[in-house]
Amino acid sequence: MLIRTKPLFGDPFPLYLFHLVHLPFFLLYLRFSSYLDQNPFSSRKLFFASLKILFHNSRKREERKT
Repeated sequence: MLIRTKPLFGDPFPLYLFHLVHLPFFLLYLRFSSYLDQNPFSSRKLFFASLKILFHNSRKREERKT
């Protein structure tokens, strides 16, 4: 079990690595989700909702730092 005493790149958890890993799968899901439920607007709504959630979480994180 590895225990890090210093954070990587000054961030306690490198969230950009999380997003880099999950972004291709999320884009694939967006590409094929409209075929699953036959609704052409579902992937677009889901995409903007996820952007809103990400933006809101990043704003809350910045407010906590100050």
